[in-house]
Amino acid sequence: MSLVLAYIDSNSKTHMLSDSCWTIGNTGVYTIEPKVQKFFTKEYSRIVNNGEELTSDMSSMMIGFTGSMSVFQYLKYSFEFPEKFYDESIEQYIYRSFTEKIASDEVMKTLVAQSKILEIIISIDGKLYILDSELNFFESKTNYAIAGFSSETFSIVFEILEKVGGKKITDENFKEVFEKTIEIIASISAMVTPPFNWGND
Repeated sequence: MSLVLAYIDSNSKTHMLSDSCWTIGNTGVYTIEPKVQKFFTKEYSRIVNNGEELTSDMSSMMIGFTGSMSVFQYLKYSFEFPEKFYDESIEQYIYRSFTEKIASDEVMKTLVAQSKILEIIISIDGKLYILDSELNFFESKTNYAIAGFSSETFSIVFEILEKVGGKKITDENFKEVFEKTIEIIASISAMVTPPFNWGND
């Protein structure tokens, strides 16, 4: 299953931290690939209305991945990301265009069905979304998100620390918090393994 954590800082820059454990298809077998980062930046086309005619330009999103390596490779190298039209909000693009594109892609559906366990973080326009193995999208209520092994548990822990302990995740401490979190999880599960890799958009 593995683990990816994402944080958007006050300058709208996305940072992601991942481990190096991969699931091989639907075999239940895990392997360590320390040289492969489980996040990437992907460009997508936007249809823009400049007042006189429709033109297109390119924007980008950052994607963090947990689950089967085959799904990751297809998403990174082969999947055609949908265009965003000028009259679409980011929410409409994610919940409608993106969801419909994934749901209609037969290869993607087959790989996801075989994988069974899957969570993807998408950072786009200063917001974080999580896609689960049922192809449901959820928007993070905060500027950070966690996907993969024990993600729900640690999301609750982060919320408790903030609401009860008054300890917020900030630009100054997010790297330390994320590194401690992934180290703790790795100490109790073989599905989260070092080395741990940082990346940003």
